[in-house]
Amino acid sequence: MKGDLIRRRAIIAIYQGRLREAVIDAQAALRMTAGVERARALEALGIALYNRGEYRAATRELERCLAATSPDDNRYSNAIHNYTTALAKGTDEEARKALKLCDELHPHLKDRHKMQRAKLWWTRGLIHKRLGNRREAWQALDIARRSLVALKAAPELAAIVGDMAEVSPEPPAVRLICGEAAEVITAGHALTGPLRALAAAAREMIPEAAAALKQAASRLAPCPAL
Repeated sequence: MKGDLIRRRAIIAIYQGRLREAVIDAQAALRMTAGVERARALEALGIALYNRGEYRAATRELERCLAATSPDDNRYSNAIHNYTTALAKGTDEEARKALKLCDELHPHLKDRHKMQRAKLWWTRGLIHKRLGNRREAWQALDIARRSLVALKAAPELAAIVGDMAEVSPEPPAVRLICGEAAEVITAGHALTGPLRALAAAAREMIPEAAAALKQAASRLAPCPAL
């Protein structure tokens, strides 16, 4: 019980950006847990390491988490998603392996896992983006974007609009997706200003405006970032 409480404290530290403390707490939780609680402590450690930019170490811990998590566990989909995201930071070969894992994850997602499904398509799109497959990246990201519009998930929606603008910095396409996002990110929202700035940006300024929107979104919710 105490180990799991420390693991929860590590997760809070991750969200607050206190990553050194998060790693220390997650490592302490590992020494005090077993079974399912240990798997969750491994996941917390992997996420903390990922956020510190220690991608190979994060991949190792998340792989251990996955091995210790049953596919029947509700957290399995989250564990494999985190592992896939970390793996995609490695070599091109590892990124392609991550794409295959995205396909393997689908059968484990239920109808109620709407946000997980959206983030899975999001991760797939970001991997394609990283590999230079612009068409596949746009298609996958657009599936995720439409899901996020339906979910009215403003921070995630803003971040994915930024990703799509970087994939295809064409003003007409960017204005279209910004306009649809504005139906969720309405006037007065903290992201309204950055979203409008992206929609109005000239082509040469789109990458900078997209990055600013993504940064603003990341302060409001954890979003995939490869």
